[in-house]
Amino acid sequence: MTHRETVRASGHENVTAEHASTFEVTSDEFLTPAGDCILAVGADRTPADFAEPFIEACRHHDATITVSLEADTYTDRI
Repeated sequence: MTHRETVRASGHENVTAEHASTFEVTSDEFLTPAGDCILAVGADRTPADFAEPFIEACRHHDATITVSLEADTYTDRI
């Protein structure tokens, strides 16, 4: 079964996306230059808002989790 969650957030002038192994979307509205893993701020939802079936599915060792990132006309799937 497929479960889906959608989070909307905004860009920020301090986004560098330079972290080698982590990316983060935060509900905070601010970002310092030290936040090199953060891709977006002001997220409208956090993991605490996700549906329980989605969270349960993420707990399975064989789960495949796909993330789609969209910014303006650019789209990437991870």
